[in-house]
Amino acid sequence: MRIRRLLQILTAGVAVTLFPSAQQIAAQNLPAAALTGVVTSDAEGAMEGVVISAKKAGSTVTVSVMSDAQGHYRFPANRLFDTRTEKFAEYPLPPHTWPYRAAIDKNGEIWTGGMHSDRAVRVNPKTGETVEYQLPKETNMRTVFVDNSTTPVTLWTGSNHGAALVKVEPLD
Repeated sequence: MRIRRLLQILTAGVAVTLFPSAQQIAAQNLPAAALTGVVTSDAEGAMEGVVISAKKAGSTVTVSVMSDAQGHYRFPANRLFDTRTEKFAEYPLPPHTWPYRAAIDKNGEIWTGGMHSDRAVRVNPKTGETVEYQLPKETNMRTVFVDNSTTPVTLWTGSNHGAALVKVEPLD
């Protein structure tokens, strides 16, 4: 038990040393905050690790941040919306795509993968047009990588259900 407790204390000490506090981060000339606050409870006081989410009125996009060790949270203004237009750029995807991550290629097109659709999706942000690429079997895509050194660009993703890497080479 003593060794376990010592390891917990050492781990906490390393975490404090490696990860800056909210005050240290704030001192780094970060953009202005649009929304700040402190999460507390009567029983625990300041609460660390609480996820706080915000959504601009009328938007479908939710942005989340996490409270620090002192319970502080901060939504940078430039993360809540485009500061020039005060709008989010949202691109509708085919039904049941449920993307995790996206990558932008050298042509400015956006690529993502669907966890349940087993399709890679390419979005043209200028027109909103989407092109789906059906993968050979169930993949459960979480991350995509765009290889901009090829023409046309090549998409790579992992298939954690197939224990394989999948390469998508568009013909268009």
